[in-house]
Amino acid sequence: LLYDALQQALSEMGRSALAVVCHYPLSKLIADPALLDAEERAFVESPFSHVDFLIYNVITKRPVLPIEVDGWGFHGGNSIQQHRDALKDGLLAKYGLSPCRISTTDRVTVEVLKELLAKRGLVDELQRTRDRKE
Repeated sequence: LLYDALQQALSEMGRSALAVVCHYPLSKLIADPALLDAEERAFVESPFSHVDFLIYNVITKRPVLPIEVDGWGFHGGNSIQQHRDALKDGLLAKYGLSPCRISTTDRVTVEVLKELLAKRGLVDELQRTRDRKE
């Protein structure tokens, strides 16, 4: 459902240069682990580590916005999962990819996603792509 809503939000925003993929491996997203410490590197290299959704620029192939979906039953009060979430947030931030976190307890509509995506700078990313083409 969220995948379809993300695609619809991007389409309605006229963001044809942006696309979304599900369960993108961190090992592909973080190609150069030079900025990572040993714990972060091991986390990235795990075959189970991924971002739930990744919005990327289809022209440049550059990642734009990782999106994480946090299920309350899975994340709420679970210190191990909270540590993993903080670890993922920190390592992504080192590469300029601060993730957007959406809770499964939130009411998420296409309109809500459009507002969220606009606030996260997707308008700016699209303009940079257009400027490079001109």
